[in-house]
Amino acid sequence: MDRINKVIADLVTQTGETDKAIAAKLGISPQLLGQYKSGKKKPGFEVIQKFNSVFNQDLVKLASNDETKVSRGSASVVTIDKYDALVNDLRENNKHLRDSNSKFIEIIAILSSKVGASQNA
Repeated sequence: MDRINKVIADLVTQTGETDKAIAAKLGISPQLLGQYKSGKKKPGFEVIQKFNSVFNQDLVKLASNDETKVSRGSASVVTIDKYDALVNDLRENNKHLRDSNSKFIEIIAILSSKVGASQNA
């Protein structure tokens, strides 16, 4: 499990609210929230921004500092270099997801056109 997933799991647990209630605030499904908490999925940049807003915390800062204990108060200070590196990693992950999505759409379009052509023949 990545640090960001652990921070999410800890924050959700500390609220005392149900996954369903937290997911509704985030605009995601409870199942997806569960996947973030368990580490099965990594949240993208936009989802992390939603978490930041809902929890009034900076998840990247919390996840980047090994000694930071997650709390409703403020997090320990993190170096700018570490923060920038994590933000860049998140951006790269999002870029990779967008590229993969574009390739998937291209493949679907090709397959659809071949199916259509074979049905017209």
